[in-house]
Amino acid sequence: MNARRCVIGAVALLAIAARLPGLFTQSLSQDEVASARIITEPTFPRLLGHVARTESTPPLWYTLAWLAHHAGVPTQDVRLLSLAAGAGLAALVVDLACRVVALPLAALAGLLSAVGSELVSHGRELRAYELLALLSVVFARVLLGVVARPSRRRQAALAATVAAGGLTHYFFAFSVLAALGWLWLDPATRAVRRRATAAIAVGAVAAAPWLPVTLEQYHQNRFWWIGGFRLRPVLAAPLRLFTSAYGSTPFGLVLSLAALAVVVTGCLHLARISTVPLYPAPSGG
Repeated sequence: MNARRCVIGAVALLAIAARLPGLFTQSLSQDEVASARIITEPTFPRLLGHVARTESTPPLWYTLAWLAHHAGVPTQDVRLLSLAAGAGLAALVVDLACRVVALPLAALAGLLSAVGSELVSHGRELRAYELLALLSVVFARVLLGVVARPSRRRQAALAATVAAGGLTHYFFAFSVLAALGWLWLDPATRAVRRRATAAIAVGAVAAAPWLPVTLEQYHQNRFWWIGGFRLRPVLAAPLRLFTSAYGSTPFGLVLSLAALAVVVTGCLHLARISTVPLYPAPSGG
């Protein structure tokens, strides 16, 4: 336990060190300028209206940033929210990975999360992406807690995490859908799937008041520049989390396929060991 705590602490510090260069001095990017204009709004209703009018994401991160700024934090320094999310992300990846692999491999997973180029870039950015990554891992950790030892407190934590994730970025829905698939397809979760699903539903309902604005944001078509579906970026996604090298070259395609193969191999390994409980038998409470 002490070794694991030391590794978690070291990985979190490494994540902070990787994100600090340029955090206070690098100029705001175009998207960050948009965020800065939102968090400098004088009132909360004006902040919500600004998010609805110009953004394609929900308002939670902007709310946290707005609160930090109005508490006296300079606009550029509000990037520290993303840095803190990045440190928490790397630490929680180690903690979660320790459930399925040995500590050295869990440390490697945390190390990749701490220094991966995409994660480092978003970890010093005035945007919501690093918070989304953190909440996705928190969601997995809290869900496992509910499955292991269901209780009202753990179910409330699960509902709160779902609400927070849903109000941070719409992509959080993919994590929720994956979790629901696991709950209802894995026989090992049969005893708690209804309770866990109910908690997830409560969280979704808590985030639902923003849905009408979601539709307005969708019809603004602010994602037009992404273009149509292309298979190659999907295949490259696992590698792109950690490096942008060779992204558009034939060699880059080979690297992307190799990274994807590693991910698929890991998934198959988890499927093979899924008959061995990764958590204690459920108990009441």
